[in-house]
Amino acid sequence: MTRPPGQSSPADRRSSATTPSNYVSVDGRPAAVIDFDHAAPGDRLRDVAYAGWLWTISADDGPPLPEQARRLRLMVDAYGLPDPSVLLDALLRRQEENLAAALTRSRSLDPAVADYGRLSATWQRQQMAWLCEHADAFRAALVTGASRPAERVACSRSSSPARRAPARLWC
Repeated sequence: MTRPPGQSSPADRRSSATTPSNYVSVDGRPAAVIDFDHAAPGDRLRDVAYAGWLWTISADDGPPLPEQARRLRLMVDAYGLPDPSVLLDALLRRQEENLAAALTRSRSLDPAVADYGRLSATWQRQQMAWLCEHADAFRAALVTGASRPAERVACSRSSSPARRAPARLWC
């Protein structure tokens, strides 16, 4: 049975590595997915969140913030996510998982693995801090459906529960 992301059954398979570096492109378009060593049963929302982060959001070298927010909403629309407001929290949880894994690697007895873990943890923290700083713009795009380039995404605080920062997450 096919279910949209967010309506997964425990038997659903997920890749866990839906990143640009795990896609083979042909003529500039993704044509194949590689790297299934972490594939396992699980919630597809977790994969959509990871893909949303690494395909559409970048603190380092991405397009302007409104365009990143538009792309994230476009991904939600393309996947048919039933409740777009849950994606940002899922994305932040995935960043927390990645940071925890990097911190674990940073304690490795192998110096190369430990160094990689420290560098990865630094990058993870930078990405998380940037996303938390701009969370309102992404929440607004997800909630309002601002996915057309001409629309401006509001970045102001709101009393709407869907736009407030989550209580438990890193930011």
